[in-house]
Amino acid sequence: MFSQCYPQEFQFQEFQYFVVMDFEATCDKDRNPHPQEIIEFPSVLVNSVTGQLEASFQTYVRPVYHPHLSDLCKELIGI
Repeated sequence: MFSQCYPQEFQFQEFQYFVVMDFEATCDKDRNPHPQEIIEFPSVLVNSVTGQLEASFQTYVRPVYHPHLSDLCKELIGI
């Protein structure tokens, strides 16, 4: 799939590193909590030259509007 979108030759990168972030939010199987709140945001630092993972970070955030997480939500984020 990526080979169709991007050329095969190596492209110059302006930055030596980039950060990939992934946000997880409150969720429920039977209803959609409104507003959804960020409850976890892990991130990784990737070396753009080598493609190697250089560092990682993860933190949890206590939700304000829905302080009790559903069982589904706990299972999805692994707590």
